[in-house]
Amino acid sequence: DLPPEEDLRAAFQEPPKRRVGGMIGFFLLLLLLVVTVRYSYLQLMQPEQEFGEIAKKVFFLDSDPRGAKKIRLQEVKGYFKDHSPEGRFFVVEGKVVNGYNDHREAIRLRGNLKNAAQQVVATREVEAGWSLNPEELDSLSFPEINTLAAGQSPRFSSRVRLAPASSAPFMLIFAPSSQPLAEFSVEVVGSKRSVTAPGLIQ
Repeated sequence: DLPPEEDLRAAFQEPPKRRVGGMIGFFLLLLLLVVTVRYSYLQLMQPEQEFGEIAKKVFFLDSDPRGAKKIRLQEVKGYFKDHSPEGRFFVVEGKVVNGYNDHREAIRLRGNLKNAAQQVVATREVEAGWSLNPEELDSLSFPEINTLAAGQSPRFSSRVRLAPASSAPFMLIFAPSSQPLAEFSVEVVGSKRSVTAPGLIQ
């Protein structure tokens, strides 16, 4: 006797399902193997990296899209500078250090001034690579300082390129404020990988 029609239909349908399931399992195992090998390689090449950073690299996720994580700040200090007739500037200065393995340029910093209530009362952004001496701080007007900070002077270049482990100065100058200041902060906004020959600073 012939088996029922339902049994015949099931017999012809089950093998493809088993084949599909086997192929999915094979590809999952292959993917797991590739991920494991890539993670082990990255951990071997960069043992100082944290698990989360390596995991992002395993799946080709950019964990540092702005190029800010490895630009370090050193010798940061803030102080008031008397300026006649404009009043008192607040100055923040220090150094940036390139912690990347390639040359970096367009290293941008942001400074904030806060009052006692932790409210931001002033913000400025500059690119690293320039600073003024005390005599210039005494004599230059705030518009002239802004011109220099924008890299619109032959003396200063906004295209400073830093070699790995090298440093450059930075200076943020805030206009006189009528509000009492309680705190300042500086952060690295970002940088770009230099695709040209190293320039101003090696």
